Amino acid sequence: MLDKIKNLLKHDSFLCVAGVIVVVLVVWVIGCESTVISPITGRKVSRVELDAERAMLLKNIESSIMELDKQDLFKQQLVDLGLVLSTGGSVNPAGLITSAVGLLGLGSVIDNRRKDSLIKMLKNNINTPEKVVV
Repeated sequence: MLDKIKNLLKHDSFLCVAGVIVVVLVVWVIGCESTVISPITGRKVSRVELDAERAMLLKNIESSIMELDKQDLFKQQLVDLGLVLSTGGSVNPAGLITSAVGLLGLGSVIDNRRKDSLIKMLKNNINTPEKVVV
């Protein structure tokens, strides 16, 4: 039996080497999942894990942009109020109180929505950003 194997390897050595290479390639292609090093976590991740990290990162960026927009809107309102006061215009106290109550109500609603999303993320065991302000 061993003589037959030696004889086969001697006569068809290139065919045997090609067969071994094909078997190794088939096992590698079928059995190994493609992975890359994540730019976010620094560990090896598959395509599905990388997509999940990207979605989480984009969601965090979008919420940060919304926070910046809210802050810029508030600053603009303060500048507008300062312009009215500096030009000698009078401010209606009832309108000022209504605006202040409206801003406080809006801030409260936005704060509650942010807290609700944080609670939802914690319940779903989603990793939260390192710095979360509650």
